[in-house]
Amino acid sequence: MDTSTSLPPNSVFSIMPLPSLTILQWSATGLFTLALAIGIHVAHTSVASKKAQQSRGQSPFFDLPPELRNMVYEHLIEPEQTSHTSQPPHLTDFRRNMNFVARTLRIPPSLLPSVPKPRVIYHHLNRLSLVNRQFQSEFMDVYHRNATFYSTLDASSPGAPQHNVFTNPKASGALSRVRVASLKILATPGISGAFDPREVNSSGDWSLKNQVFEAMESMQVLRSMSLNIQAAGNQLWNPVWLWHFTSQAFKESKVMAFKKMEFTLENWHFREPNHMVRNDDGDWEWRCAMDHYMQDDIPKRLAIREFCGALYDKCDVCEPSEEALGDI
Repeated sequence: MDTSTSLPPNSVFSIMPLPSLTILQWSATGLFTLALAIGIHVAHTSVASKKAQQSRGQSPFFDLPPELRNMVYEHLIEPEQTSHTSQPPHLTDFRRNMNFVARTLRIPPSLLPSVPKPRVIYHHLNRLSLVNRQFQSEFMDVYHRNATFYSTLDASSPGAPQHNVFTNPKASGALSRVRVASLKILATPGISGAFDPREVNSSGDWSLKNQVFEAMESMQVLRSMSLNIQAAGNQLWNPVWLWHFTSQAFKESKVMAFKKMEFTLENWHFREPNHMVRNDDGDWEWRCAMDHYMQDDIPKRLAIREFCGALYDKCDVCEPSEEALGDI
């Protein structure tokens, strides 16, 4: 009799227990945690390496306090005293010589020829914006706070497109930081298609003026703005037409920071005309070339005859009458 004990065929499965579900969950959690830790380590190493590269490439200039950096920006904005002017040197000598002759011969100033006042040319600083983004952002912020923003519009051809921030609705962001602005509107006569103020409709609707008004209203931090109306004086066109129409159209602006309108020619002329200034009450008034008060302007549009009278009215301070001289 065989006493050996034989195991059932399926006994091997009965002595090897199945893995627990809890152990499988812990294994999956451990693998996920390990993968997450490796991912965080790789990301942290990449960010640290990028910061190290940026710190090595950054200029020591940005380690200075913001106050010192702003002083540097302001120094770059202010023009040097030796800057060139738009007026040729011989015209400056001519003005000096004529003033000497006038004092010697006692010639009234109204009979002397005058030349445009010299002005400093502000060189564009666009290249400074190429240093880097931080420099561009900080410099342009200081620039808009301190510098005078110059812009020119050409009214010669009313249908021609104007590549100017005052006529570009997308440029409202740049104008919103401007505090001091100087706008020039110029026009020259042409053979055909030239802008003629006499042909504007009676309502005074002028698309160029409307675009500039919209831009001015968007300049929330604007403190001072002037308008220079420049015409070409020749036999084809009377410059008074442009002066009269433009000034009467722009004096309707309700922007109190719009404070001055002056009238100039491309070439020198025999007398510098008076200009318009907005007083503290918000009303327009006329002043002479030396900024002496002349007379109040009226809210409505002046007729061309009244405008010419105010434009070339004689200043009693600069040119006192014979009776006033006798009382002295």
